[in-house]
Amino acid sequence: RAQLTVLTLRWDELLGSSGINAEYGREIGAMVHEQGDMIDNIEANVEVAKDRVEDGTAQVIKASEYQNKYRKKVFILLAIVVVAAVVIGLVIYLTTRGKK
Repeated sequence: RAQLTVLTLRWDELLGSSGINAEYGREIGAMVHEQGDMIDNIEANVEVAKDRVEDGTAQVIKASEYQNKYRKKVFILLAIVVVAAVVIGLVIYLTTRGKK
């Protein structure tokens, strides 16, 4: 911002010494100042976007961890169901085989 003010003052000096109408110099200075505000606005928007991307990345990592835990639980549950089915199958087989 300070550089913008210095540049605007230097521009006014240059325009004044070269004989160009001071009104044009003020208009150009106003445009430069306006563009500086636009650049500040763009910079603020980029900063907000950066923060949101960082938050999103953290959420994706957390979701991935939850998904891995869920998969592990499903695998364990499936293993328990398979073992239980095998035990029940063996019990049924052994009890029906002994009755023949």
